[in-house]
Amino acid sequence: MSSQAPVVKRRIGDLVFSNLAIGSGVAILVILAAVAIFLFAESVPAFLSEQDAAPDGFFAYVAPFLFGTVLASIIALLIATPLAIGIALYISHFAPRRLSQVLGYSIDLLAAIPSVVYGLWGMLVLAPFLNPSYLWLNENFGWIPFFEGPVSATGRTMMTVGIV
Repeated sequence: MSSQAPVVKRRIGDLVFSNLAIGSGVAILVILAAVAIFLFAESVPAFLSEQDAAPDGFFAYVAPFLFGTVLASIIALLIATPLAIGIALYISHFAPRRLSQVLGYSIDLLAAIPSVVYGLWGMLVLAPFLNPSYLWLNENFGWIPFFEGPVSATGRTMMTVGIV
């Protein structure tokens, strides 16, 4: 009994396809690395420059973006975590089998939609729809810091971003 596998002669098409696939994969990685290196090299001066190089200082134009990102993420997590756990528990333990399959497929389809589509939907449909709710929250719960201040006329607020 031999321990070696029989040698199979590879066809030319298999060899060409294999080399093209490997070359394409390497090209993608090289391009990705080049973009990352370019972005890093172009952003280093902004992080290492003196404070007087920027008219209002570095954090005058970076801090609002950082704060907005963190605030939107916190709001989204506070809303999405209990909702996701509740839906997962319902689908896995309480829903009838047919309903759980339909809900599972529906959630998979929602995951396939690009986030830009959700953002546009939130800006054009959800924000105007939520504006009366924001006015009510401001009138009745304005003493809570999260709901105080003037309400946006368009409804495009951090709360809407977190909900989307």
